[in-house]
Amino acid sequence: MKWNVEWVDLQNMERMVAECWRMSEHQLDRYVQKLSKQRDLAFAGELGIKFLELLQNATDHGKMPDWSKLQKDIRLMKDLIQDGQAQHDVYWKSQYQELTADTRAYFGTEFGRAFTEQIAEKLDLNISDEQRMLRNDLGKIQKICQTCNWDDEEKAKKALLLLTQDEKYYFSSWLGDAFINVLQERYGKKEAEEKSELEIQFDTAQKKDSSFPTKIIWTLVICVSVGLICVLLYLQSDNGQGVQKLKELFTGIVSEIKSDSDTETKSDKILTKQTDYMPLQQAASQAESDEDLMLSVAVAGADHTPDLEPENSQEAPEQKILAENDEKAATIPDILPQYQSFHHDYPDLFGWLKIPGTSIDHPVMQSDDEQRGEKYYYLHRDYTGKQKEAGSLFVESSSSQFPQDKNTVIYGHNMSNGHNFGMLEKYKDSGFFKEHPVIQYDTIYETGTYQIVAVLITRILYQDEEGFRYYRFYNYHSREEFLECAEFINNNRLYDTGEDLQYGDQMIMLSTCEYSRQNGRLVVVAKKIG
Repeated sequence: MKWNVEWVDLQNMERMVAECWRMSEHQLDRYVQKLSKQRDLAFAGELGIKFLELLQNATDHGKMPDWSKLQKDIRLMKDLIQDGQAQHDVYWKSQYQELTADTRAYFGTEFGRAFTEQIAEKLDLNISDEQRMLRNDLGKIQKICQTCNWDDEEKAKKALLLLTQDEKYYFSSWLGDAFINVLQERYGKKEAEEKSELEIQFDTAQKKDSSFPTKIIWTLVICVSVGLICVLLYLQSDNGQGVQKLKELFTGIVSEIKSDSDTETKSDKILTKQTDYMPLQQAASQAESDEDLMLSVAVAGADHTPDLEPENSQEAPEQKILAENDEKAATIPDILPQYQSFHHDYPDLFGWLKIPGTSIDHPVMQSDDEQRGEKYYYLHRDYTGKQKEAGSLFVESSSSQFPQDKNTVIYGHNMSNGHNFGMLEKYKDSGFFKEHPVIQYDTIYETGTYQIVAVLITRILYQDEEGFRYYRFYNYHSREEFLECAEFINNNRLYDTGEDLQYGDQMIMLSTCEYSRQNGRLVVVAKKIG
C-alpha cells in the first residue's frame, strides 16, 4: 500500500503546527484563510484537506486546537506509515481494526479519525462487493491494454483467445464481459468466418466418407451373390467332394477379413490419437509464448516452494524424511467422511482446528485470492462468505493441504470476547498450557494430533530488516533451514514447555495479533504426534 502523498502532507502538517503553536487567534485566522486559498499547493491528498478543515473549524468557533496532542497524532501517523511500508493489506486491516476498536487510546484529537478513514478508503472497506469487483476488473483491463500491441492483429487475437478460454476465472464483473465482447466484435469476425468455412469443409468430407461404407456394402452383396452361385455349381461337381475344399476356402476368407479389420481399427486409433493430441500441443505452445499478455495477480504472503527431491542419491539419508510427502502426492485421497458434507456446501474448507477444553473449534478456510481478485478473503468474512468483522480462521492461498506443508501457518483475529484466536492470550500463562497442551488439527484429507512446543511473542519485521519471518516459512529443504526456524522459536519463547522440535517434524503455527509491542504477534507452535 502506497502512502507517498500522505507522507508529504504529514511533513507539511508537522511544520505548520510548529508555526501555529504560538499564534494568536487573529493571526491563526489570517493564516488559515491564506492556506485555504493555496490548499492545492499546500496539500497533495485527502488527509491534508482534512487537516485544513480541522483548522478552519477551530477558527470558526474561536477554539484553539491542542497543538501538543495534534503534533503527537501527526508523528504517530508518520510512524505507522513508516512501519507499514510495503506491507500487504492484511497488515493494514489489522492496524485498522486496532485503531478503530479504541481510537482514543491511540489519538488525542479528532484528526486521528481522518487517518483511520484514509486506511479504510485505501482498503476499499467502505465500498460494496460489486464496486470492488469493478475496480479489480478495471485495473486488469488497463494492464492488458498496456501490455498488448493492438495494432498487431495476430497478438490481439491471441490475447482474445486466452481471455475467452478463461473468462470466468479472469474477470469477476460485467465490465470484463463487456471488454471481451468489444474485442470479439473487432478481432473475432474473421476468425468466425474461417471457422465456418472449416466446418463446411468438414461436413462435405463427412458426407463423402459416409458414402464409402455404402459402396462397400453393395460390393459385398454382389460378391456374395456371385459366390453362392459358384458354390452351388462347385458342390454339384466331383460327386460332392468339393465340400471340404469349400470349408477350407471359407476359413481362409474369414481369417483374411478379420486381419484386415484389426489393421484398420489400429490405424483408426492411431489417427484419432494424433488428431486429439495435436490441438493440445499447439494450444500449449501458444499459451507458453503468450504468457506476457495475461496479467498475474500478486499473491500476498509467504514464498512457498514445494519439497524437492535430492539431486544426489548420497544425500538421501539426511533428506529421506522430507521426501516422504512426494510419494504421497501421486494420488489425492478421498475427503474424510466427517468433512464431506461441509466441504460440499463450502468448497473453501481447508481443515478444522480444535483445542480441547477451549472455545476454539472452528473450520479453517482457504481462498483462491487470485480468482476472487481480493486478498485475504476470509479476514473479515465468516466461513459462508458473509461479511463479518471477526472473520474466520484461514491459511494463505499458497498453503498446501496434500501433501501437507512442513509448516502450516493458521491466522485468526485476537477478539476481545475470546472468539477465534482471542483464547490464545491465555497461553501466555504456563499453567494454561499445562492444562491444554494438545491441539487437534485435521486437513480435509487426514486427521492430526499436535503437541504444543512453544508460545512466542514476536513481531512483523520491517521490509529491509533482517531476521527470520515465520509467516513466510512453509517448508524446509535442509537441516540448516530447519535449524534457523528452531533457533527463532527458542529465542522468542515465553517459557519452557519441556518440548522441542526435531528435524523432520511437521508443524502448525497459530498466529494472531499481540498488543504489547508495535506490529506484535502471538504465535503458538505445535508439532504433529499422531
